[in-house]
Amino acid sequence: MGCTVNDIARAAGVSRSTVLRALSGKVDISIETRKRIEALAAEMRYRPNYIARSLTQGKTNLVGVLVKPSICYASHSVIEAVERGLREGGYSTLLFISGKENGTDKSAVEQLLKSRVDGVIAVPGSMAPPATYQELVEAGIKLVTLDGLIDDLAAPQIVGDNYKAGRLGAEHLIGLGHRKIAYLGISHISNVGRERARGVRDAFWEAGIPVDERLFREIEFNDASAERCTAELLASGERPTALLVWHDVAARGAMRAIFGAGLSVPEDISVVGNGDVLGSDMFRVPLTTVHFPAREMADFCVQTLLDMLSGKAARPETTVFNVELVVRSSTAPPRVIKN
Repeated sequence: MGCTVNDIARAAGVSRSTVLRALSGKVDISIETRKRIEALAAEMRYRPNYIARSLTQGKTNLVGVLVKPSICYASHSVIEAVERGLREGGYSTLLFISGKENGTDKSAVEQLLKSRVDGVIAVPGSMAPPATYQELVEAGIKLVTLDGLIDDLAAPQIVGDNYKAGRLGAEHLIGLGHRKIAYLGISHISNVGRERARGVRDAFWEAGIPVDERLFREIEFNDASAERCTAELLASGERPTALLVWHDVAARGAMRAIFGAGLSVPEDISVVGNGDVLGSDMFRVPLTTVHFPAREMADFCVQTLLDMLSGKAARPETTVFNVELVVRSSTAPPRVIKN
């Protein structure tokens, strides 16, 4: 059994309350007594009981982090940045990963409520029900969302500029001379899906390029879904000269389908991804993509929550981070076919 406050009190010859005041940094303890108690605590390998402390202080010093699987799959650095920032701010992390099945977000939120977390950082999936997250706000839990916008949520939300992300990729391909461009996006149910598609369509419209709805497809977040969809496009007789894919992970699957069909990137088909995730510059053909400042967004999200937990007021507004095009080897002008 580990060392307790009572053990230290007996060894120091003081009361239990004196030990608690000394270890919590209270100023009504003499420097000599505090140092003696701290030395005994270190010697006896005392570890604070945070569960017991939460019962007396009314806070757990726990922050729930609820993420969609795509974050774990594509950007572990975001989780690392969030966990590090919270730890440095004096909070421990409870990590929950929501699945694709209906109700998993709600189940995770229920667990967070039962755990009496002080705050939550949520990276909501595209199908996240707004009412589930609003429940956290109504329960008095400080909430900040990251990389996923929930409509009408009364909490600060941090996102990259998804409209610009879609537009930048489309404008790059159009500028290279492509006119037959396929877009592999995600469901319009999500704000991310709507904004990226709107950016792509606006770029087409301003360039005077008609939108071929047969080339606008919705896919799931995985490389297998993108691979299947790309293979269907290549076999349809309406082969595009370029693919604009909503995420780098999905772009990897699209490129695999292109190579599997005996075609090359970018000579036969150019490919643009989104996200600039770790390793996208080391694909078989380094991927042209749109860079999202993921670490900066995560750091800002953590600081926003820590400010809220310290009692500072935070407006329920959306902070949008700028994105930039990163040009690599996966894009080139369309091949000229001579008769």
